[in-house]
Amino acid sequence: MDNREHAAGENGCEKVGYREILRQKEYRKIILAGLINRFGDSIDAIAFTWLVYAITGDAAWSALVFAANQLPSVLVQPFAGALVEGMDKKKLMVVTDIVRGITTSGLAILYLAGDVDPWILLAFTLINSTVEAFRLPAALAVTPLVLEEKYYTYGTSLSSTLSTVVQMIGMGMAGVIIGAFGIGAAIVIDGVSFFGSALILGFLRVRETNLRRGSLQAKEYAAALKGGLQYLKKQPVIRNFCLLAVLINAVITPLNALQSPLIQDVMGQGSGLLSAFALALTAGMGIGSFYIRLSAVSFLSDCRLQAQACLSEPV
Repeated sequence: MDNREHAAGENGCEKVGYREILRQKEYRKIILAGLINRFGDSIDAIAFTWLVYAITGDAAWSALVFAANQLPSVLVQPFAGALVEGMDKKKLMVVTDIVRGITTSGLAILYLAGDVDPWILLAFTLINSTVEAFRLPAALAVTPLVLEEKYYTYGTSLSSTLSTVVQMIGMGMAGVIIGAFGIGAAIVIDGVSFFGSALILGFLRVRETNLRRGSLQAKEYAAALKGGLQYLKKQPVIRNFCLLAVLINAVITPLNALQSPLIQDVMGQGSGLLSAFALALTAGMGIGSFYIRLSAVSFLSDCRLQAQACLSEPV
C-alpha cells in the first residue's frame, strides 16, 4: 500500500480520482456544456478568421477585428468578476450562452444573405467578447458550488484536459467543414453549440445558499486589485511569468490576425492549412501545459518528501 492509500485509510478519507469526478452528476453537466461550447468555438475560430479576410480583403481590417476581440478581456473582464460575484452564476451562464447563440446565428444568416460588412463583423466580435468576459468568471465561480473541495483539483484538471482535446478536434474539423459546406455552416454550428450549452446548464442544480453573496463594493475591489499588484511587485518569479504571458500574447495575437492573409495571398492555400496551423498551435500549448503540470507535481512531491524527512529526523 502506498503512502497516499495508507494516509487515506488512516484518515478514513475517500480516494479521489477522475472516476470519482465523473460520478458527480452536476459537474458532468458543466463539463458537457463546456465541451459543446468549446467545440463550436473551435470551429468558429477558424471560420471567423477566414470570414473576416474574405469579407474585407484587407489585412488591416483583420488586425482591427482581432484587436476588438481582445479589448473586452483587457477592459471588462478585470471588473466583471466583481460584478458577477453578487449574481446568480447559473442564470448568467445560461443568458450569456443564449445571447451568443443569437448573435452568432444572426451573423450566419446575414452572411448567407450576403449582407455582412466589416462594421457588422466589428460589432459582432465586440458583443460576443464582452458577453464572454462575464461568462468566464461565472463559470469559474459556479464550479465550487457543485463540486466538493476534495474533488476540485482533479475536476479542473479533467475539464482542462478534455477542453484541449475537444478544441483540437474542432479545429481539425473546421477546415473540412468549411471546404465541404462553406463558412456559413461552420458559423451555424457555433451558434447551435451555444444553445446546446444553455440547454444543459438550464438543468444544472447548484447550492442556492452559496449563490447569493453580496457583490464587491468599488472600494473593496480597488483595494483588492491594489493588493494584487503589490503582491506581484514583491514576487519576481510570478511577476516575470505575467510579463512572459503578456509578451507571448503580444506575439501570438498579431499572428492570428494575419494568418488568413498569409495563407490565402502568400501561400495560395485554403482553410485546411489554417486549421492545420491552429491545430499545431493548440497541440503545442497542450504539450507545454502538460509538461508544466508534471513539473509542478514533481516539485511539490519533492518538497513534501523533504518536509517529511526533516520531521522524521531526531531532535
